[in-house]
This record gives sequence, structure tokens and C-alpha cells, in this order.
Amino acid sequence: MKRGLEIRIKILLVCIIYAFFTSGCEDKGKSSVSSTAVPPVEINLNGYIIVPGLINDKLLANISGARSTDSTVRDSFSRGTVYVNGEAVSNSEIVTSVYPWEIRMRNVPQNEAGLYRVEFSSGKVGLKAMVRETQKDSFYMDTRSTAAFLLSDAAGIRADEIIATFPSVLTPVAKSIEDLFNTENSGFENIFQLPTLQDEIERQRRFLDQNRAVNTKNKVSFLSYENDLDGDGTNDFFVKPTTDGTRMRFECALSNHSSMMDQISSIDEYTDSHLLKDFEENNLIATRTFGIETSNFALGFFFKKSLKSDLYLKLFVKNIESAEGSFKGINIEYSFITATGTALASGSKTFLRLGSDLATGTIASTDFINDNSMSDQTLVYLDRSLGLGSSDGKTAMIMALPGKPDLLDIESALDHTRYPYFSSMTRATQEITRQRQFEMGDVFLIHFPKTDHYAKIKVTSVNEWAITVDYVVNTAKGELELKMYF
Repeated sequence: MKRGLEIRIKILLVCIIYAFFTSGCEDKGKSSVSSTAVPPVEINLNGYIIVPGLINDKLLANISGARSTDSTVRDSFSRGTVYVNGEAVSNSEIVTSVYPWEIRMRNVPQNEAGLYRVEFSSGKVGLKAMVRETQKDSFYMDTRSTAAFLLSDAAGIRADEIIATFPSVLTPVAKSIEDLFNTENSGFENIFQLPTLQDEIERQRRFLDQNRAVNTKNKVSFLSYENDLDGDGTNDFFVKPTTDGTRMRFECALSNHSSMMDQISSIDEYTDSHLLKDFEENNLIATRTFGIETSNFALGFFFKKSLKSDLYLKLFVKNIESAEGSFKGINIEYSFITATGTALASGSKTFLRLGSDLATGTIASTDFINDNSMSDQTLVYLDRSLGLGSSDGKTAMIMALPGKPDLLDIESALDHTRYPYFSSMTRATQEITRQRQFEMGDVFLIHFPKTDHYAKIKVTSVNEWAITVDYVVNTAKGELELKMYF
């Protein structure tokens, strides 16, 4: 009897609990309040726009400027349209007050793959960039990023892989884009439709398609007569046929002296240490030539000089292609080897007045790379009133610094494209101190236009017939840094 009562009580409790929760669910079902949706994740993208130097005004909307520095061109670009992953970005800003121009994109939907196809257009011209999320706070959009973007689409290879493994394909496409920014033809919707660009993209796509399966940690290229191997937009490696056209030689921009290892089957057989040792021991030749049937050899070149590190080029020639005896190109694999920088040099030089007979330990002219090579773009002692200057008296090479600072306190030069340089010490001095000529202790920055390198000098002695300066020179092209590291 007692057991039956316990069972009935348990059943009653279950029913009460069921009724309670059922009633609660029904009440909730009747409620007008719905669950809140999770908002999409948004990010910001910040980068820089670098445009070609000349732009045809007919290609831009509602402006008449022709140079990329003109205010009208800046105004047009500041009002350009920005797309990310195919969608227009309403919250975007292009700031053109300081170059390179800044591009800011706010509240961009986050992409699951972390890849953002950024496209900018102004009138009939535009630039593009493939931006990974790791680059979202600082990326560049220029003709080279645009070339990588277009080739990635055409070849189905990631843009960053093209930049890393096939940098030489970017230069011809980027050059075609740059030319189209200034094309006289305006009868088209945008420059990316034009046949000249499409043909160049197709040429490079075929090369990428032929080499996409190459399994290498190195870089790959198909050499023509002029090549940009480091992908900086400047040709730096050259194939030059001999007079009769049956053989060819190789040169890089810095030197034609090369080391060599032949009868090998891969680039790795010529080790980095072996190449550097060849240069250290001067196992170099400047007169090597090769027939079109030659293959499977490696060459080493001193490729680029820099303050912090020098670059050597290691190049493996797989084969030289020809048709009916005519050169078509060279299939190569290559890599760069980093070594201690040798661009910075310092010392003291004594100049004799222009036209004087040289004595031991004196020079007539210099660019701090080579002495006594007279031209209008080297430094000479003009006379006591003008001091050092260009031999023609006109080439702007010199900037005076105020206060006679110690050379060690000057860490870099000032860009000659943004700051005024003058043809002599006194003209430069009078730009900052109009009351006097140059004098002992004065300090100057020097820019050599022909080689585009910089130096800093301090006058330590001067008389009617001679002037002595202490100097620090950075012989690397375009590098401003002049800081001595001890």
C-alpha cells in the first residue's frame, strides 16, 4: 500500500514539472522578442598609393593636370573609387597631401581566407594590390603590385608567390601599365582592357604556366637581353651577344666580372660559401662568352652594394633557347647571397686647385669611388672663393649644413629631389649664411648625379692652392644613410 502511494506521488511530481516547462516554452514562443544576430567582423586597411610620374589628363575625370604631382591630379585621385573583394568601400579616404599618398579603408568585412583584393580607380586609370591580412596596416599599391595582381588572376598563382619566385615577370607588365597611364589613346573604358597590356600579361602568363611546377626555393626567370632580376623596376642584368652573334656574355649593372662552376646539374652544387670564396680569392673573369649550345653551368656576380649588406647573384643556366640560330632566351634559376656591406667608406682627401699639376697624395677630382676621372659630375677645387664644386660650375651637387657639426653626428644625407643642392661650397653656404663664403670647419652633403650616391664632408684645411676634407661616402645608388657603425 505504501509502495503504491510513493509511485503515485512520483508520477504526480513528474506531471507538475512537465506542465511547468511546457508552459514556459509556450510563453517564450509567444514572446515578441527574437534572438540577436552576431554582427559581422570588420577590419580596417591602411596602405599607400604610388602613381607613375606622368598621367594623360584625358584619362582622368574632370581634371586637366598632366603630372602626378599637380594639385588637379591629386584632387582627382583623392576622389577615386575603392573596391575590396569586388565590393565598393563607402568609408574610404585617399590622402594626397603627402607623397606617397595614403589610402584608408574602414569597416571592411573580414575575409575568411585573410585575402583582400584592393582595387582603386580614377577615371580610366587605376591600381590594384593583393593584400593579406598580415599586411592590412601597411601595404603599397603601385604598378608592380598591379602587375602581380593581374598575373595572379591570369596564371592562377598567388601574387606573393609570383613576387617571391618570379619577380622578373613583374617589370614588363608594370612598365606597360606605366606607359598606359600616359597613353594618347583615350577611346576605351579603362587601361586594363588595352591590347598592349593584355598581350604582355599573356606573354608572362605562358612563362609562369611553363614553370609553375618547378620545385625550388630559388627564383626562376627566362632571360632576354635586358632583365630585372631583383624586381625593383630597374634592369640590372644583361645578355650581350658578340659581334658575330654566335656567342654571348653576361653582365650585371655593377660588374662584368664573374665566378663560374660548370658541368653541374643544379644550382645547389655551387654553394654560397664556394661562391663567396671565389670572390674573396679573386677567381674571376670578365671576358667569358658562351655558345648557344652551352648549358648546366653556374655563374656568380657581385650584384649590389649597400651600407648594411652586399648582394651576390648566383645564377644557374639550364639551357639557352634559339630558333634557326637566333637567340630567344635563357632559362635560369637564381638566388641572392647576402654578405657584409661594403658601401660605406671614409677617409681624407686633398684637392689641388683646378688646372694645377698633381703632387703625391693629392687629387684633381673625385666622386669618392674613383679619383681623377674628370667630368661635370665629379667634385673639383674651383678656387678659394668658391671652394669645391662641379667642374662645369653648373651641376648642383652640394648642400651646406649649419653649425659646423661633427661628421659623426650626421646620420644621413637629404634627398636631392626634395632639397636644394648647389654648384659650389660658397653658393651652398650663402643659402644658409648670406654674409660669408665657405670656411674651414664647414660641413657639406654631396650628391653625385651620374651615380646617384651621397657623401658628407668637412673642410679641415684650405688655402689658395689646396683644400683638404674628411669624408664619409655611401657608394650604394640612392642610399641616404651615412652613419658610421663601429
